[in-house]
Amino acid sequence: MKYSKHLRFVLVLVCTLIPFLLGPKVSAEENNSQVGFSVSPNYNEAQNKESSFFDLLVQPNSKQTISITVTNTSKEDSNYTVKVIQASTNKNGVIDYTDSKAKALGSVPFELNKQTSYEEKIKLSAGETKQVPITLSIPDKPFKGEVLGGVNVTKEIPKQDKTPQLVNQYSYVIGLRIREGSENSERELSAGEVKPVVSFGKTGITVPISNVQANAMGKLTVESVLKREGKEIKKDTDKDREIAPNSVYPYSLSWDKQDYVPGNYQLSIVITDAQSHKWSFNKEFTLKAEEVTEVKNAAVHPQKEDNWWVWWLIGLFVVIILGLIIYIFYNKRRKENTNV
Repeated sequence: MKYSKHLRFVLVLVCTLIPFLLGPKVSAEENNSQVGFSVSPNYNEAQNKESSFFDLLVQPNSKQTISITVTNTSKEDSNYTVKVIQASTNKNGVIDYTDSKAKALGSVPFELNKQTSYEEKIKLSAGETKQVPITLSIPDKPFKGEVLGGVNVTKEIPKQDKTPQLVNQYSYVIGLRIREGSENSERELSAGEVKPVVSFGKTGITVPISNVQANAMGKLTVESVLKREGKEIKKDTDKDREIAPNSVYPYSLSWDKQDYVPGNYQLSIVITDAQSHKWSFNKEFTLKAEEVTEVKNAAVHPQKEDNWWVWWLIGLFVVIILGLIIYIFYNKRRKENTNV
């Protein structure tokens, strides 16, 4: 009986310590209350009813008006910034709807920031709701494919809270796709010049992969082989990559700092999609001594996380459990010897 009591004590202790080891969890309700606002789309007659984002089928030389509803669910007045941003492709090979500084290729049918008008700054009192109309001016020249972007709403940080400390800033993004028909142009990719660069904090190179057509591309597999003077030094495969219409994917490849040396290199890149299209690029380039030195000096190798306290807790936890187990069996053995 006493043995079972000791066991129950150990179980209670384990259950007590586990939350400290795993860390705190935040519920969905707590997260929503932290955001403090909501955004919802209001569709028009050009909307594809099967899509949950703005998906418009339009005519050349026409105007379309859509809108978003912004609700301040917090208990204080708040300011918001509204932006319609052209889709781009980030260095991870993912379509990005938030980078307002990214430039579309010249082949783009039109730029959203030049063909849209809307109220960019709004202020809402606590609990207030407002509709923000967005007018799209479709150019005269017809186009195949799609223009892709996103409607971004960001809650501004009050000036008094803008300190050097880390501050959470919340945004909502609603996708926006504009088409004039279901027909797409042929898929086409091209590769630009290889350049030395710091890639994800490591020494590496970058190659701009350009999608010159107005078609979003997904489910891409990118395979690369890097050689120096004919000897293979790096092989890599990336799956499920994406490229936004009329955008550049800054594909990068990194390798060990000690093997990042001047010399003549050969890079082979093969890209395939789910429709069995295939693009092959072969690049020869030279890393010069000054370029290697510059990149090596700029490369930052991330420090190991300071998790000593986690290991200290785990060690303490193990010591306590072992101590209790030893105590329980020692106490049981002593009682058995006493009863003999």
